[in-house]
Amino acid sequence: MTVLSQFVPLEMYFQKNPSEGLVQSGRTLARYTGFHCGGKADFFCDIYDIEGLKNVVMFCNIHSITLNVLGFGTNVLIADEGICGAVVRLTGLPFLLCERLDEARFRVGSRVSLQKLIGVTCKAGLSGCEWLVGIPASLGGAVRLNAGAYGHDICESVESITVMKPDGCLHTIDLSQRLTGYRQGPCEPDEILVYADMAFSADDVSAISERMTAISAERKRKIPPGRHAGCVFKNPPSIPAGKLLDELGCKGIAQQGACVSIEHANIIVNKSNAGSSDILTLIERLINKARSERNIELELELTIWR
Repeated sequence: MTVLSQFVPLEMYFQKNPSEGLVQSGRTLARYTGFHCGGKADFFCDIYDIEGLKNVVMFCNIHSITLNVLGFGTNVLIADEGICGAVVRLTGLPFLLCERLDEARFRVGSRVSLQKLIGVTCKAGLSGCEWLVGIPASLGGAVRLNAGAYGHDICESVESITVMKPDGCLHTIDLSQRLTGYRQGPCEPDEILVYADMAFSADDVSAISERMTAISAERKRKIPPGRHAGCVFKNPPSIPAGKLLDELGCKGIAQQGACVSIEHANIIVNKSNAGSSDILTLIERLINKARSERNIELELELTIWR
């Protein structure tokens, strides 16, 4: 367990340097997640600049404190008991950067929403990320997971990433030096993405918009409204997870206020103030059903913080 008094020096630092971040101890995290459930963080901080991030990272490294970076919370389930350690959000201008480097390349901060990136590149007549339309995530979360859909993944467009290491130093890494794959991004577990340099291809604006419209309509048809965190499981090699769970009759299965969506069997919706424990129990039921009836081991795409 993290001793709360450990954070006193860090709190005092940010009180003296409010332009670098805002500290709030014991902040409940539920409202920052797609599921709208989960407990508190020992130490919560909105980071406004690189220096503020450096100080948190180095402090947590020196004191062996777990550090989690929270993006838009759309792929995270946080335990009801909360989590030990520090949670930070990168909310300042350096992390909201969306700067055109040349005709086909942009430097994009980790906090930039995918929808903003799509809008900027489409307006510039650049194709390569329109398939992301409708995904409610930040660039940082999407790159870490290597988010994908419709036969594409985001790392196809990433040339390099700039990350902060536990020693507080920034490193720029060419993506050719990192292995990426299905739901496997280029960042190491102890690296925090600050920004990515991305390259796109020129295309007609109307053609890009037409593809976006079609993808958006299909996503609205498949993805349910409400409080959820997108797909729960990765697709097994033999069959998409949603199709598997549909064939197993899982749509509508409920655990207290948590329910498998009737629109998409790989999505669990918090319909009635379910706790994280309810969602975790439902996840285990689905895993056991796939194992016992099809001998398929489902692997989580969802990130669980305990």
